[in-house]
Amino acid sequence: MFNRILAVVRAEPDRDRPLLERAMELTDPEARLHLFAPVRNPLAGADYHFLTPELRHQVRHRALARARERVEDEMSGLHHRGHAAAYHLEWVSEGTAELIARLAGEQDCDTVLMERELPGNQLSGDIRRFLRRNTERHTVLIQPGEHSAGEGAGRRPVLAAVETLRETPEARTLATRILRDAAALAARLERPLQVVTVAPDVHRIEEDLRHFLDTLEEPGELLRAEHQQRLESLLESAGIEPRPTLWVRAGAPGRELPALAGEQRPAYLVMGRSTAPAGLSAIWRTTNLEKVLAAVRCNVVVVPGE
Repeated sequence: MFNRILAVVRAEPDRDRPLLERAMELTDPEARLHLFAPVRNPLAGADYHFLTPELRHQVRHRALARARERVEDEMSGLHHRGHAAAYHLEWVSEGTAELIARLAGEQDCDTVLMERELPGNQLSGDIRRFLRRNTERHTVLIQPGEHSAGEGAGRRPVLAAVETLRETPEARTLATRILRDAAALAARLERPLQVVTVAPDVHRIEEDLRHFLDTLEEPGELLRAEHQQRLESLLESAGIEPRPTLWVRAGAPGRELPALAGEQRPAYLVMGRSTAPAGLSAIWRTTNLEKVLAAVRCNVVVVPGE
């Protein structure tokens, strides 16, 4: 993790600065950093298609030249700070999800860094498609304008979100990987580690459950205790030491994770990818990961799996 990074930049130095700062924060100078700048047509699509072939060539040539000049300036800044890097430009007319996946494979990258939309904005189609198809590489989504995680020492933890609802081997493997990756990231940044799981909310059916439970305890508290025990079992099997702060929330992950992140203000939220819905429902249905990304106000590391 974070040894061979593909950073998707916009060739806009001010806009790219937070992402490049995080890239340097996550890697050692000897790690391999590859910048990819997809260059889009600067004109509106209709205007571009009405140009003559010669004028189209000029637009494309000048846009690529401008992007190359800006990326080379960014490369100089990286080299000045001791980070070896290379770059790749490509003219694109459609989405970039497939292109990013292909380039990451060609460069044998273990991590892809991308800028994400600000909370409250719809997730871009490119990021949505990439997250749904990527099952091999970590994805780090940087919030625009986010300051370095090194600022505010001791106040911004790394928050790991794991599932304890399913106890299948695949779910436990992914949860273990999330915990270990989050612990390694917290150690690298010298941040405290926090771990959260979200249990189902039984409040709506609590009265009905009382008729079937021979206990004086609240059903919700029983459920929380069960998920707390499962979470502690995962921590033990993952070998996480020292013991992190644990949270068991009840409700929907798409609401509870952003709410907890708003309270704790983590530098990074580390969570797994969600299985995308199949068929036509994939067009309008959103995954838990996409719901969290639409609301959470921090950088997010998406761990591949399942």
